[in-house]
Amino acid sequence: VAEINVEFLPEISSIAPEAYHVCEGTTAGFGDFDLNTITHQVLGLNPAVYMITFHESEADALGSTRPLVLTTPYNSESTTLYIRIQSNSVLDCFKIQPLELVVDTLQFTSFEYGSAQYCTTDEVNPVPTFINNGIAGEFTATPTGLAINATTGEIDLATSTEGTYTVTNSLDADNACNPTPSVFV
Repeated sequence: VAEINVEFLPEISSIAPEAYHVCEGTTAGFGDFDLNTITHQVLGLNPAVYMITFHESEADALGSTRPLVLTTPYNSESTTLYIRIQSNSVLDCFKIQPLELVVDTLQFTSFEYGSAQYCTTDEVNPVPTFINNGIAGEFTATPTGLAINATTGEIDLATSTEGTYTVTNSLDADNACNPTPSVFV
């Protein structure tokens, strides 16, 4: 008669990481990911009890082979990595968590108007021309008195007060690659 002891351990619980966004670096479409910043987010557990490794394929994570070296940022295009969360005391107890890496394209807000001066009696309202692949964000003007469409940047000359204004085009602050707003005076 042979005896075996079976011990049921609790399932490894981890927090599924949200997609990790970085701005593209000097090589178009590629960015540097500091994977060490994800470890705490994923664990939410005692790091002394678990070991975390990152892998380029799910098969590598399942087999605990070819873990990534985390001494330098991981340079990659958008992809999915696989995180292996393994018990330090029972090596057969592990969980695999996918991690989406997203390289965001730099966005620019560069723009200009056809002229620096307009008359309130001009028949055509000026609209901005985007330069250097600029995109529209939110247009604002200071001081008050310039009637400007916040979405398009079109200036309503008929309802604007004469004066000198600074027009700013800003992107949403939540954007991972939000540049400094562009200004036109």
